[in-house]
Amino acid sequence: MQPVPPAGVVSRSERYAFVAGLAGYAAAMCWLAGAHMPIPLAVVVVLAAAAIPMGLLYVLVIRAHRNESSGLDFSRPPQPFNFERTLVKYLGFVGTIGFILFGYWLLREYHQGFYDTFKQLGAFLPWFVLGAFPYFLWVDSRMVRPEDGYWQAGCLLLGRWRHTDRVILRGYALGWLVKAFFMPLMVVFLGSNLRDLFQAGFHPVTIIQYHDVGWRLLIGADVLFACMGYIFTVRVFDSHIRSAEPTLLGWVSALACYPPFWGFLEAQYFSYYGRFAWDIWLKDSPTMLSIWSGMILGLMAIYGWATLVFGFRFSNLTHRGIIAHGPYRWMKHPAYWSKNLSWWLIDIPFISSANWQEGVQHCIMLLALNGIYAMRAWTEERHLGADPAYRQYSSWIAEHGLFARIRRSIR
Repeated sequence: MQPVPPAGVVSRSERYAFVAGLAGYAAAMCWLAGAHMPIPLAVVVVLAAAAIPMGLLYVLVIRAHRNESSGLDFSRPPQPFNFERTLVKYLGFVGTIGFILFGYWLLREYHQGFYDTFKQLGAFLPWFVLGAFPYFLWVDSRMVRPEDGYWQAGCLLLGRWRHTDRVILRGYALGWLVKAFFMPLMVVFLGSNLRDLFQAGFHPVTIIQYHDVGWRLLIGADVLFACMGYIFTVRVFDSHIRSAEPTLLGWVSALACYPPFWGFLEAQYFSYYGRFAWDIWLKDSPTMLSIWSGMILGLMAIYGWATLVFGFRFSNLTHRGIIAHGPYRWMKHPAYWSKNLSWWLIDIPFISSANWQEGVQHCIMLLALNGIYAMRAWTEERHLGADPAYRQYSSWIAEHGLFARIRRSIR
């Protein structure tokens, strides 16, 4: 297969940037294994260990800030600092943070202990907000179009409504809504995964223990890169949000797969779990147990790989640059394919200790869940299809992707 190279996709120099973050993650996990550190602090350590080497690589080697798509211009001398415009942007940023915090205070969902890890990291928020001003000042002096979403939000707060662009403001609001919803979840998932790893220990003996450690390490890498994606939506890494999903259907199909919505849907409509899982089903056959474990972990490795290759660009419901490398060389939705296939292997809904009717019911329920992910894939393609680079990539996959190769081989 020839390399995938539609014009306008993520640069070739960026394709392996995730390796630096993965190495930092591995180093941090080795150190944390015997550190007995509080989970919120462990989350910060893992994030820093992955983000710092990746950030240095993006700036010093990849030089992502010089990409035309970053919206920054380095072909001319920097413009003088515009403190008035920067202050308007900063007001928009601070106002947005305040509005999100008000939402967390207002909604009872975020009062639950489930979000404790995220809430404890709030101690870092003042430093984050203070440190943002010099960044805004520098970026503003380099921007091709400085009247961005932050400036629009600042004008809105100042009552300068005639200066606002509703299209830009709507995209800005949707992008921050994505961050506000998903960032707490990913931080909680990362903290929970670290807690499970530390409690279980790193000294597996049985096949299932090896499987559990491998599973948690893979999921940990996945949610770590997801966390970094929601945190580092900045132009200096060319990882800013180009656009957010514009349709209600796209939002509903995505949010349905995450807490708190998934908890209700799972209990009431999609309870496809059987009376025993794969490890119980195959407990008397170590060989099959090992093979089945390998297939599950292999699928989860593809799922994690599909997140890692985004680098700092990962995010649900947004367009932050077209990815056409890694597993995306072979198909358009490798994460969805691998995740959904793994569920069939993990919960084996087609096997029932009760009767065949129960097995059929569970299979239908899991197929319905697969259908939600198919809807997510369709809405994502419709959103990204506004970008000519994605249309070119999609056409290439239709001709050279994995399924196209399979079709040709069986003709």
